[in-house]
Amino acid sequence: MNRKQIISMWCGIVAIVLWAIEHIYNPFAEFERYRSPDYGKFGVGTLLIGLIVGGLILSFKDKKVVNQKQE
Repeated sequence: MNRKQIISMWCGIVAIVLWAIEHIYNPFAEFERYRSPDYGKFGVGTLLIGLIVGGLILSFKDKKVVNQKQE
């Protein structure tokens, strides 16, 4: 993996961890400190983050040039 791919991967990992923390613990709720997690919403969000990060990793893939004929 090159540098851009590694940065994209770590940004995706951080995004999923933050999504999980926000999903389980909502610090902005006034009366409910904890809420029951909705695993369907969490799964869809995690899947979308994974698809975006996977697309970034694939798009930052190094393209190797095949030498047609070396003289």
